[in-house]
Amino acid sequence: MRPISATPLISRIVERLVVPDYLIPYIPCEYLTDQYTYWYKTTGSTTCAIINITDTVGRMLENNRYVRCLLLDFSKAFDTVDHLLLLKKLHSYHLPGNISSWIVSFLTDRSQCTKINGSISASESINRSIVQGSATGPNSFSIYVASI
Repeated sequence: MRPISATPLISRIVERLVVPDYLIPYIPCEYLTDQYTYWYKTTGSTTCAIINITDTVGRMLENNRYVRCLLLDFSKAFDTVDHLLLLKKLHSYHLPGNISSWIVSFLTDRSQCTKINGSISASESINRSIVQGSATGPNSFSIYVASI
């Protein structure tokens, strides 16, 4: 089961203003060529990614008996991002103060709880992970891993 992140509407609006101008420019170009999200490609979607891999494998099978595919799921990698290390890296980019403050605000004082069959667990603080389902999350993750 995947966690659902409910971010406020105003936060989503701010993401649409901040991400293209202040985060994407710091992501190395080679990280963007095989990304299928509307932040990088106008036709971005999971469906486009599946079509692309199906087409690639089909073309390779025209000249080869078989094709080996190595598929990795990095969804749990988002959970390993240390906020302090990410913020240090973002600080080195000398972003405008209000943008840096917004990102700090976006990452701090987050908590999560679990709801199963109507029962809700106690709320727990989060000091790691990137908010999945947000535009800031995947872009921050790409910046975080760029030096690895």
